[in-house]
Amino acid sequence: MATCPSHQRAAVATCARCGTFLCGECTELLGDAAYCASCVALVAPGFGPIPRALLAVSGLVLLGMLSTVAAFLPGFPSVLSLPRWLLLGVSGALGIWVPTRVLHRIERGAGPRRARLLALGTRGLAVVNLLFFLLSLAWVLVLLHQARSV
Repeated sequence: MATCPSHQRAAVATCARCGTFLCGECTELLGDAAYCASCVALVAPGFGPIPRALLAVSGLVLLGMLSTVAAFLPGFPSVLSLPRWLLLGVSGALGIWVPTRVLHRIERGAGPRRARLLALGTRGLAVVNLLFFLLSLAWVLVLLHQARSV
């Protein structure tokens, strides 16, 4: 019985390009033909896997959002406010830059179309993170101004 080399499950198809046995999870259909993820990226770049950089930045942006929510929970340590502030700035900047690059690649036909929704969502949440970062920065400036006035 043929098995998928990645998941050690029974194969349901073989890649039309390289002949690798594929389980249901590994099978990518293009028209009537089945392909593995590597061959899909070569045959039709618009159907390739979601870029790892986009997945990583999406996680970072989500972490920034969760850290902001956690800041409003009672008993959350205030000593973590500086790292949270930096996390919002970094995740906001990267969360706008990386998804924009992915969206440009998709528009040129060189990126996976299935990453479009994730890129748009990540970029939208990154804008919120950046706004919270700018509000935090303004608040710090107000506090510094008040401290100098006293």
